[in-house]
Amino acid sequence: MTGEDGNSRRVLWPIIIALILIGSGLAAVNALRTRARPGGASGDRPAVIRLPADLPGPPVPGSGAYLGAWVQPEPFSQAGRTQSIERFESAIGARLRVVHLYRKWNQAVGTASDLAFARRGSYLLLSWSTPDLNMVISGSQDALIRQRAAQIAALPTKVFLEVRWEMDRPNLARVVHGPKTFLAAWSRIRSIFVARHVSNVAWTWCPTAAGFDNGTAAPYYPGDRNVDWICADVYPKTPWIANDYEPFPVLADAFIAWARHHPRPIIIGEFAAPASYGNRRPGWIATAGRYIKAHPQIKAVAWFDQTSSGDPAYYHFALQDDAPSLEAFASMARSSYFGPAS
Repeated sequence: MTGEDGNSRRVLWPIIIALILIGSGLAAVNALRTRARPGGASGDRPAVIRLPADLPGPPVPGSGAYLGAWVQPEPFSQAGRTQSIERFESAIGARLRVVHLYRKWNQAVGTASDLAFARRGSYLLLSWSTPDLNMVISGSQDALIRQRAAQIAALPTKVFLEVRWEMDRPNLARVVHGPKTFLAAWSRIRSIFVARHVSNVAWTWCPTAAGFDNGTAAPYYPGDRNVDWICADVYPKTPWIANDYEPFPVLADAFIAWARHHPRPIIIGEFAAPASYGNRRPGWIATAGRYIKAHPQIKAVAWFDQTSSGDPAYYHFALQDDAPSLEAFASMARSSYFGPAS
């Protein structure tokens, strides 16, 4: 999803489904919906993966997973940002260990709300959009990258940093220019942070979960040596089609199967079910919670809580006006599994 970066996903889902239908056929799409079982990818017992203990950024929980969320600020102000998180936490009866933030390329880090979240002990999940990545590769943006590195290093907390998340989205092709350009830009940005000895950042690579179903995500992977946490954003692919219900395991399984080959902790950077799911929505959330618990490589998750006025119900993800779904998420949030100390 987009948060505040302005890259709207409203036109994305029709493009993705069209590509899937053209490339694989309707039979392949139907197979995806019946392929997975709630126990895990291909229905097998999840493998135990030894994760590094010395990764930078937020420490990897020994057990359980961090809970986080992006909560649309109401109003859009520094005070509104903190108040919206506090209202969300009050509604679910649990503290968010991870607060998700979005920044445009030229927006500063270290605002009053950033500092408020950091000082209260939350980790930050920072999704940083980019200009045309050819500009990054050219070196013309190095001064800005150094400035941002200094701002992030000064934060009194640790950060999951997603540079140009969902880089595999078709509507970002004019900015990303494919895997080769993305990998070069990732390397340049990361090398500047390393040169400035920024030690509180976990380099977090985050394409779409759908990109593992259609094979578009993996070519963007910078490699285990250049990534600390691996990530995917998990949403229904066809929410606008009546009676088209895609449970979390079906949507996440291909990504989880890929991740088993990489000894890195997983963060689900965004996940949500739309209000259009109606009375099936609480069950979608409950199933997601069980799936996450059944896959111990998943060490953090962040709900996407946003509804924009005028959008159709399949783009409504906020929970506050849906009591049964809010309670389903609250039940998940209050589980001891989602409250590790570190």
